[in-house]
Amino acid sequence: MLLIAALAVSSGCSLPFSKKEESVRVQTEGELSMDSVLMRVGNIGVTYREILIYMYQMKERYEPGFGKEVWNFPVEEGKTFGEYAKEEVLDNITQIKVIVQQAEKDGVVLEEDELSEIEEQAKEYLSGITSRDIKRYGLTEELIEAVYQDNRLAERMYDITTSVVDTDISDQEARQISLQYFAVLTDGTDRNGKKVKFTKKKKQQALKRAQDLRKQAKEAADFGNFADANSDLSSYQAVYGKDELSEAGLPEEILKAGLKMKTGEMSKVMAAEDGYYVLYSVSDFDEEATRQKKEQIIEKEQEKIFSEAYAGWSEQYDVELGQNLWKKITLESLGD
Repeated sequence: MLLIAALAVSSGCSLPFSKKEESVRVQTEGELSMDSVLMRVGNIGVTYREILIYMYQMKERYEPGFGKEVWNFPVEEGKTFGEYAKEEVLDNITQIKVIVQQAEKDGVVLEEDELSEIEEQAKEYLSGITSRDIKRYGLTEELIEAVYQDNRLAERMYDITTSVVDTDISDQEARQISLQYFAVLTDGTDRNGKKVKFTKKKKQQALKRAQDLRKQAKEAADFGNFADANSDLSSYQAVYGKDELSEAGLPEEILKAGLKMKTGEMSKVMAAEDGYYVLYSVSDFDEEATRQKKEQIIEKEQEKIFSEAYAGWSEQYDVELGQNLWKKITLESLGD
């Protein structure tokens, strides 16, 4: 989604060393040099050196684990992973260039202490790269500093733009509960992959089994262990709230019943279309899960607000790419 990759900056570089002029000319033919302007976003020209930073990050992320052949792996729509990764590079560059220019319009700048901190971070980052890669990818301390500065500006713009989001989420709105359960299936696929489709008579037998299991569960030392050993389903616990009924993996009517239970309560045998269920409420208010849900609600609203703001900003900056030269660049051949 928009900006998520661009703002994930704690582990390295995401932003470029750019050329800013009133009229930027994009190179479309000829030989590429480190300072060839291959792309333009608004009034900012993106050099080949900048693009190599993104490429370097991609290669360092994937090649150690998957090898160079990863770039030829087919993904959706008939594209290779290498082609997909190149599109991600362009998207990230475009997004960050738009944000940086918008920051300038809004008068958002970095403080001196931030610039000093970035200088140290850049030195540390560069010290962890081999001299061979520094030369091959045209990395310089000045370049890395520019990268970190733009990242910090992007973070600042995100914080400013999303500061309107209400972060005071009530416990009731975000409440998450923790349940354990076992099921006796009458229709579906059990934990062993066996198809189940009971007749009316067999359903009566299934109900009797569920009732017997409930009696045993009341005497069990641990409901969860009992459920895990006796349920027809491989899962036996769920943590969810009122907004996750379609995602928790159980019939909705069963989940709704679970929301009404008190901590330590065991339900009666409950019928659903696919069988019979018995629930046990581990907690009618899971504090940690509720805290995480609050964070998710806030983050979702922040992403929505920022995406809307970015959509407006991006309309102000046109994008130009030297397509012929861009097509010649491949992740698998870089660094050879």
